[in-house]
Amino acid sequence: MDLLQKLKEKQTNLYITGLLAVVGCLLFPSIAALLPRWFKWNQDLGHSIPTLIILIGFIWRIAPTKQSRDAAPIFWLLCALLGLTSFSWYLFQSINIEIASALLLIVALTLYLATSFSIVTAFQLLPLIGLLFFVVPIWAEINDLLVKLSSFTVGMLVDSVHLTAMIEGNTILIPSGRIVIADGCSGLRYLTISLLLGYIISLLNGYNIRQSIIALITAAALGLLTNWIRIFSLVLIGYYTNMQSSLMHDHETFGWILFAAILLPAIYWAPIIRKEITLHIKIPTCKPLIPTLFLIIGPALLFTATHTPISSNPLTLKGLTLASAPASPVGDITIDFPDNTEISSRYLNVNGTTIEIDLATFTPTSATEKLVPYIESLFNKEEWLVTTPPEELTKLEHFDITTLKNLNSSQHVAMLQQFNVGNSTTGSYRIAKLFQLKAKLLGENFFGVVTIQAKCKMDCTEEMAALKIVAEDWQQNKLNNR
Repeated sequence: MDLLQKLKEKQTNLYITGLLAVVGCLLFPSIAALLPRWFKWNQDLGHSIPTLIILIGFIWRIAPTKQSRDAAPIFWLLCALLGLTSFSWYLFQSINIEIASALLLIVALTLYLATSFSIVTAFQLLPLIGLLFFVVPIWAEINDLLVKLSSFTVGMLVDSVHLTAMIEGNTILIPSGRIVIADGCSGLRYLTISLLLGYIISLLNGYNIRQSIIALITAAALGLLTNWIRIFSLVLIGYYTNMQSSLMHDHETFGWILFAAILLPAIYWAPIIRKEITLHIKIPTCKPLIPTLFLIIGPALLFTATHTPISSNPLTLKGLTLASAPASPVGDITIDFPDNTEISSRYLNVNGTTIEIDLATFTPTSATEKLVPYIESLFNKEEWLVTTPPEELTKLEHFDITTLKNLNSSQHVAMLQQFNVGNSTTGSYRIAKLFQLKAKLLGENFFGVVTIQAKCKMDCTEEMAALKIVAEDWQQNKLNNR
């Protein structure tokens, strides 16, 4: 009897947990794509499982207050929005865009709670739902920005102590070696975990919006500061030990000890507004049947959809009309194409400039494969530094124009890149991922990425003019093959 009484008292908590489980089961393909990243403790989403456990803990601290349900017009409007969200989730999940489908999962959960309970209930649960933003892959989008910010800040610190060092982009050259602030040194994990801790403290202590914003800004500042101190310390250690310290090769533990030394005092001294962790939320009677029918639209479409048939890939370098040159590396840039692509290369002579054009093509062989393969970078960022080309050289439709400097020499290379998603073209990898939806709807089931590069003699002006001639020939070649 005591157990039944306790379950009756926690009936609302069971309902909310059950609705969370229903969304997780129906939209499980999004979660399945994230699970490998959740279980890699040294990656950007390694804190996800503890975060979900904390979310469940907060749900079971809810104390319900009775409230009436929304009026019928509002209810049906929310159901329509839930159905639209579910359908949108299907579109993005069908082309494997993880970020969009994961964010839509959170939106679907919010609307599912609003339709099963009320708008007021969903609004009051938003602070708890906000924890889910820490388990989806949105934070990696700022990684490049964090690398640049860390490089700039550490560079200023190195200058301030007058070390014998040359700072070039994200590389610091000291007499005994080179320290590269790579993607893994961005401080992304310190930032996200410190923000998560600040968010949890705001929930625990009952902070209002102003207090929560202050807590999050403080947490972000401490997370960034931790990484900057870590990198600067490694520069000093490398400088004074001639790069012989073991920390130069294994600095992960050092970083987390520093993180704890900075964050734990801040957590201890965080002001406490309330000591009892109870969330008082207005909740009417739960009626999830009709909302579930709208939520199931996307999963049902994903299960029953007929997938685009496999098509041939028309992208090729064979139709280029420009004169060939001897087959030899041009810019010494090894293009890091995805492993599952077919690669072809040609070497061309344009007005005395030797051009290398490389094409990687890919056609999915199953419905679960992405049309646009994952590409972190087309070149080695620890060997090549992106420089700013002259403004008059940066304008070419459907191409991204880049000039690169070799960190081990004075060599400069000019490079064009273009992503082909079906018959759509862009120089941006992010836009290429969005083009997957259009390609899927039109049955254009093929992908290709082309790079055109040349070694610069002076300021890359002459080479860039030659690259543009090759780019125009490539564009015409594609039109002829359609």
